Amino acid sequence: MKHIINILLAVLVFGSASAQMVMDKGYIKMEMTDITSTGQQAAELGMLKGAEMEVHFSGDKVLTSINLMGGMMNMSTLVDKKANKTDILINAMGSKMWAEETNESAKTNEVSKAVEGMVIKYDESQTKEILGYKVTKATITRADQPGMVMEAWITEDIKIDSDFIPGMEDFKLKGYPLEITIDTNGTTMSIVTRDIKNVVDMNKFILDTAGAEKIKMSDLSGMMGGMGM
Repeated sequence: MKHIINILLAVLVFGSASAQMVMDKGYIKMEMTDITSTGQQAAELGMLKGAEMEVHFSGDKVLTSINLMGGMMNMSTLVDKKANKTDILINAMGSKMWAEETNESAKTNEVSKAVEGMVIKYDESQTKEILGYKVTKATITRADQPGMVMEAWITEDIKIDSDFIPGMEDFKLKGYPLEITIDTNGTTMSIVTRDIKNVVDMNKFILDTAGAEKIKMSDLSGMMGGMGM
């Protein structure tokens, strides 16, 4: 299950790394449309179906939020390139945890571990259209995890500069993924884009960390595991 959490964190990063978009500001909404598992945690994982990811971006700031279990849990990651840091805030039924990361401390974080060793292969012959954007198929694998395959449909009209976020400097995608399917050891999840807008609410870039317990970025997986995820 830890690998699933790491992949979810990586998905957060895919959204948060979108600093160099063709649009200089905007909003993207994605939804986890399906999640299935042959393992013992199938019922728990099923509660993640319908989870929504929202990406707000403007200038040096990108906020990505994942709303889980009908809003009972929210994970938000705020990347501020100018301040050279990333903040992750988790709010689970009123219990808040907050972690922050800088480039100097990112080499051992869970996001960095989740993408370490990933190999990307593009298939230019596989294309389709999502919300008016032409997308191309990319397959992402890891040699040390033969049971994990990620398929992403990527548009080059929305660019990613992956060194925008700590821990992602060596992970380069040609563009922004508008649809993602992850298959890892019998667990499959699908994420699709529902909306894209070229407007943004600047108030979204203010995280409410009041009353949050400060934790280390490396503790995120363990803390989430303790909450039944």
